[in-house]
Amino acid sequence: MSDPINEIFNGTPDGIDQDELLEMQAANEQRAADAETLRTEVEEKPEYDVAPNSKPDVKPEPAKAEQTKNEPMPVEDILAGKGPVMPGEAVATGTIDWGIELINKIPGVEIPKLPTYQNETATAIRDISSVVVPTVGLTLTGVGALQAAGKGSKIAALSDPFIKWLGSTGASAGIGAGVDFVAEVNERDDNILGTLKKSFPRTYGWVPSDLATLDTDSPDQKRAKNIYESTGLGIFTDIVGGAVKLAAKLAGSKAATRWIPESEKAKSWLKNNAPDATEDVIDKGVTKRTEDLDNLGGYNFSKAQNLDEPIFGIHDLYGYEEMGIRSADDMGIVGASVDLVRVQNNLDTSYGRLGSVMTEPALKYSLEGVEEYTNVMKGLRETLLEADEYGYKLKSGKYINSKTIRDAGEDLAESLGYMSNKELTRQLDRMKVGINPDTGAPMMSSEGMTAVKLMLKESMQQFGLATDGVADSLVRTSIAGQVSDMAQGMRYSEGTAGVLRSQEQILDRIELLMVANGETGKQRGLLLNLMNVFKRGGEKPTAAQLRKQGADTLKQLQAEAKAAVATLREIKEKNPEMLEPLMLAYEASDGSVKTIDALNNYFRQSTGVINKALVDMQPEIPSVIMQGFWSNVYNSTLSAFATPIKAVASAGALLIERPVATFAGALTHRDGYTLRRGLYQYSAFTEAMQKGMKYFGETMTRSAKDPTYAGVAGRDMLIRKNEQQIEILNSYADAKAKQGEYGPQALMAQIEEIQALADHPWLRFGTRLMQATDGFTQAVIGVAEARGRAFDAVNIGSVKPDDIQAAYEKSYKEIWGKDSMGREIVTDKAVKQASGEIAMNLDNKLTDTISTVLNRVPGLRPFLLFNKTPVNMIQLFGTHNPVGVFANQLNAFSLPFEQMPIQKVEKLLSSRGIPMDDLKFAEANYNAIRAELKGRKAIGALATMSAFGLFMNDRITGNGHYDRQKQRVRRDMDWKPRSIKAPGGNWVSYDNLGPFTDWLALTADIMDNFDSLDDRNLATSLNAVGFVLSASITDKSMLAGIEPLYDIASGNPAAINRWASSFLPSTVFRGSSQMAELTRLISPELRVVEENLFAMMANRTPAKGMLPEQYDWFDGDLINEPGNFIARVYNTYSPWKVNGKISDEKQFMMDIEYDHRPSMMTDGQGLKLTIAEQAQVYKYIGQDGTFKKAVQKIMQSVDGRKFREAFKKARDNNEQPPRLQDFGSIHIMLDKELNLAKEAAIYRINEESGGALNQRRFEQEQDRMNNRTTELLIPTR
Repeated sequence: MSDPINEIFNGTPDGIDQDELLEMQAANEQRAADAETLRTEVEEKPEYDVAPNSKPDVKPEPAKAEQTKNEPMPVEDILAGKGPVMPGEAVATGTIDWGIELINKIPGVEIPKLPTYQNETATAIRDISSVVVPTVGLTLTGVGALQAAGKGSKIAALSDPFIKWLGSTGASAGIGAGVDFVAEVNERDDNILGTLKKSFPRTYGWVPSDLATLDTDSPDQKRAKNIYESTGLGIFTDIVGGAVKLAAKLAGSKAATRWIPESEKAKSWLKNNAPDATEDVIDKGVTKRTEDLDNLGGYNFSKAQNLDEPIFGIHDLYGYEEMGIRSADDMGIVGASVDLVRVQNNLDTSYGRLGSVMTEPALKYSLEGVEEYTNVMKGLRETLLEADEYGYKLKSGKYINSKTIRDAGEDLAESLGYMSNKELTRQLDRMKVGINPDTGAPMMSSEGMTAVKLMLKESMQQFGLATDGVADSLVRTSIAGQVSDMAQGMRYSEGTAGVLRSQEQILDRIELLMVANGETGKQRGLLLNLMNVFKRGGEKPTAAQLRKQGADTLKQLQAEAKAAVATLREIKEKNPEMLEPLMLAYEASDGSVKTIDALNNYFRQSTGVINKALVDMQPEIPSVIMQGFWSNVYNSTLSAFATPIKAVASAGALLIERPVATFAGALTHRDGYTLRRGLYQYSAFTEAMQKGMKYFGETMTRSAKDPTYAGVAGRDMLIRKNEQQIEILNSYADAKAKQGEYGPQALMAQIEEIQALADHPWLRFGTRLMQATDGFTQAVIGVAEARGRAFDAVNIGSVKPDDIQAAYEKSYKEIWGKDSMGREIVTDKAVKQASGEIAMNLDNKLTDTISTVLNRVPGLRPFLLFNKTPVNMIQLFGTHNPVGVFANQLNAFSLPFEQMPIQKVEKLLSSRGIPMDDLKFAEANYNAIRAELKGRKAIGALATMSAFGLFMNDRITGNGHYDRQKQRVRRDMDWKPRSIKAPGGNWVSYDNLGPFTDWLALTADIMDNFDSLDDRNLATSLNAVGFVLSASITDKSMLAGIEPLYDIASGNPAAINRWASSFLPSTVFRGSSQMAELTRLISPELRVVEENLFAMMANRTPAKGMLPEQYDWFDGDLINEPGNFIARVYNTYSPWKVNGKISDEKQFMMDIEYDHRPSMMTDGQGLKLTIAEQAQVYKYIGQDGTFKKAVQKIMQSVDGRKFREAFKKARDNNEQPPRLQDFGSIHIMLDKELNLAKEAAIYRINEESGGALNQRRFEQEQDRMNNRTTELLIPTR
């Protein structure tokens, strides 16, 4: 059946019969009946209040008698919106508004307008309908008079170029574009507005479902304006703005967004400048663009050389797509300062931009010369200063205070290279009162510091530069965002006249950015020079000198910028196919690529291999080939299933530790409130697991579909982020193909094959599991954090106890935001910080420094594949220090809250992502963190004491012994590192328990290495200390990766082969770690491996079966042969492996610290044994049992019994163990018996081979003698 609304948007089909018409009428009647449930009456409330506590001056109206349910409402009341208004009635009224305006065009005719609605819902529907319904209606009827209707109309929207175009060309394409826009920038989530959409899918289907949660001035809306206003489609962003108001009222939203003054100065400024929230959104947007076009026309007219040619903005000879213009947003640079905070923290925005801070006429004016640029920038800086201290309350209820806004601006300024107020203060603090230790000169007082700061600011103003860079950085960020978005809009309008208009707007903004970017270094340099002048007592430049110097500098910057942009304009005219890749590259490179030569270099660098593999001289332009290479390496390295299983185990252990530590710390401090808070926080275990698994699944699904998905932060090295770069390179290759060069296209085809392999979801399974595990952790931590905040809210009285569940649900919802694709992700800083500590992927200065080095020297990356995890492990290890030494975090929270300076508390909490909104909330969070850190110390102490007790009873092992030879014998005797002896005698590993594992191992290492039988001297003590530190700290840091590099540099061939055998497979075989894992599962037995690359690589692949099996030279059994298949699977994938018992004979060998093992390289007489023969020697020594019997005999000897008795007594009484030199005869006897067993095994091999070994000995001796004879016969010179 046909649908009338669908016909309006998609054209009218032929042949509608009477039955269909009746069905349509019935459907319309049903819609009207359904709409009855949507009637609502919203009390009118001002959306802006300068003084938050002031009340609007509203005159009381006389009370009216309550209208009965069935009594019809007067028409005038319906039109005025005083009662419930049906959406259909508001639509009809909006259409009548347009009709009245059209009739009033007739000279002498002035029909009164209908009364305005008091109902804001009806007003919003009426506003939108006054534009949309007449437009599509005239289009359907073929009336081409819409352009004429707009002239002189009081409805500003009819003056919009696009609306005029619709009247003559048809609405279906235009409305289709609008629908496409709305559908593109909004995620279709089902909420309250979904009720309206389901009831009227044809009429309201275009409205995105989450409009009710948006602001009309949200950063997302401003990004949309950047894209569509520049291409002449700004009317659709206006319509969406009107729909936002409509959706908010339909959703029953009463929380309006408000500017909140935090000073008297701000109160005055906001009163005069804050926007009127009751204005018609659509008319307001069109009016602003129309005025900007008029002003731009005036500017262009003043610059016109030939008045006979059409002038843009003056003559009405341009199509709508040629009349795009980006207007300035409400609140200008002040609004942009709030946008910055929202975008950085994902506050009610998913992919927003800073608002537009200046009109296009102002932008054009600023490019005219030094004075013009200075005036525009000075005005923006002064506006920000005059606004003073202001806050902003979002529609969601979140509040952004002035300090947050100020800090964000200063941080942005510093990141862009400006010297902010904070940095200036830090620099001046170095000039404290006293005597300069370097020069001996007196330093300034605090009063002098203040005077110097004022003089510096005055000097900067005279020079024409920003004093702190905040306003300038906001301008740069806003304009840069517009360049990017306009380039996107230009691609949308490809093939139309709008491309040239978009290019012109982009080029103007590029020119402004070049000037502003150049000023950055000048601002910092001038401040540093002036400070040196004050510091040394030199002569300060005069105001006239500063003004001249500033003008000369700016003039030079403007000249350079104009020359660069002139080059771009020349390319646009003479070589237009290269302009698109050039502008894309400019956008991606922050303005560094601005010539064809630079573009060619960009392509070379982006596709480089050799020049990007070892040392990268231009790391700011990464190679997409190397990115694809490293993506495949990471995918292969993390492909083993056991890797994410271990990550899950570690995260689970730390998630369990968190409440335990909090309870322990609270009990230690006798902090009843924190204890009760913790009990409430962690009591929702089932719910936390459910939410965690839900986010785990969502992350797995998202990362499978989108290889660039980075919703779970912290795994940056695992995510490829070069889509924009690929787009630029493809555009470059296509442009070159048009010039007849097809090489770049062929290269890009190969690159895309590499990328496709790296992006395959199966090959990324390991990395996706790691991301999903992090997502699980974030959701679980989120539940605990949200419950803690709800508990605090009840405690301070802002929430009633009965409403604590609702408060928790609200807090949990606020933890989430949306990414650029509208997908829900955790955005709360405190939750991300806490979960990042557990996932061990937090960024810090050290990891950032390492990343910078690796970008410059990528040849080091194979040795430092993962730099975040070890750094975070060491930091977490330090927080569990039972002694408190080097425990910086614990020491920072050592004092009770009431003894801490508020500024320090704020700094500590902000470092963990916790805002300082309320003192009582701050106290609760401080005490909770303090309790957890105290509890961690207790857990570290528990681990240490537990390890001590277990070691004294021979029930725990650490990382091993500093004497490598003794350690090799231990491993041959079935000794396993980091294991605990379970009841029954089996040894179970205690790995993957976080810092608890580390402190158990460290304690065991200390006792093992300092409880040795060797005589203790300085050398052995230093060796022991070095080993313990290496095993506990160094091996967990990036230094562990540097060790193979040192071995390679020293020319150790065995070390080179070991490293290459572990790294090279990940570069060649996809899923190499999984292949090695499956190899261990299928063939877990150890093999005899020669120290060559082929053998070592074969040992990690199914080719392992070609290598000889390794036998236990003590028992004669295969090494690592599991008892059954279940045990084999368990030990392959479990984070806690189980190993068998250790025999008494082997334990005796370890207790006596035996340090000799059979060398199988030769037969003891110089004959080199083959690898197969070496395996046979091991096998026969064990199977013959002669050595094992000899060990049993030695154990029962006089010396053997004495040693065992002395050793047991020392352990039982916590005394020093017996000295090895007192029992040296035992080692001598063992050496003798082992050599005899080896000789017997070699003899047996010789006999079984028919004397082959004897034959080879004879041949080897003959060769030796022949060589000696040759040496004697050859005369020496």
